[in-house]
Amino acid sequence: MRSLGFAAIFQALAVLLITVTQVGAGPISVQRRAALDVFDPTILEPTATSVWTAGAQELVSWDTSNAPASISNQGHVVLRTIPTDANEVSQWKHLAGPFDLTIGQINVTVPNDVITGQYSIILFGDSGNESPAFHVNGVNATDGQQPPNDNDNPFGTNESPVKKFFEKFGGN
Repeated sequence: MRSLGFAAIFQALAVLLITVTQVGAGPISVQRRAALDVFDPTILEPTATSVWTAGAQELVSWDTSNAPASISNQGHVVLRTIPTDANEVSQWKHLAGPFDLTIGQINVTVPNDVITGQYSIILFGDSGNESPAFHVNGVNATDGQQPPNDNDNPFGTNESPVKKFFEKFGGN
């Protein structure tokens, strides 16, 4: 009896893997395709002339006039620092979410410890949309104080949004 060599076993496994991958990449149903509709709303507030204050309630609003019938994800609002030089990294702070993106607006509370400077709002859902840069009046950056951040978890959840995406749309 002849035994299979390592190369033959490896080749068979590679063919099997490619076949399984291609079956999963086939056409998707109309229902599943509708679940993948991307909603890319324009952020209406804040604008480039907005001035927010630490600790205050502020409005984030977006245009819902072209929203698809089925939006695949819940919304999240994140405050992002605008770096002042090339050596800085943006800081992220989760302000709201999850919520239904079709509501068109949400009130958020600006963190009390936000450092005075330029920021933008990121509206996450099916797509990440960014507001123009605007000013926030907060505390002065002293003694090496850093802006508040959720960089390791910008969605304020215990689960990774990427993991949730693949659980929803990947696989069977």
